[in-house]
Amino acid sequence: MSRESSLHVKLVEAAAAEIQRRHSGLYSLTLFVDLPSAGRDRPGVIGGYIPDVFAIDTPETCRIIGEAKTPLDCETSRSALQFQAFLSHLSRFPNGVFYLCVPWFYRVRADTLVATAAQAVSAASVQTRIIGSA
Repeated sequence: MSRESSLHVKLVEAAAAEIQRRHSGLYSLTLFVDLPSAGRDRPGVIGGYIPDVFAIDTPETCRIIGEAKTPLDCETSRSALQFQAFLSHLSRFPNGVFYLCVPWFYRVRADTLVATAAQAVSAASVQTRIIGSA
């Protein structure tokens, strides 16, 4: 992550916290977050993009990708391609979950964008969750 806005950083932190909270019951859940404070423990490239949050448990029963987007960023073609790449990746694993964290007032539009991306890559099996924050 380079030169991200303070809003984006807050949204990434909120996504990571929500993923940790909702999946705290999983044995050995490991979170990788794309923030400067994470040092080298950051997510790897998935489908040509680095997610803001990547989580997996051991042994693997669930694979989670989290993204944080400001409203303007959410509307870009790059973001649509990111959503498609992440949803396509998750559709290849059982119990894939995709989180998108946006400002609370943008949740309905974000849900539509994620649903459109999921349909485009036939990722109906992936659970999607929109988090409203900031």
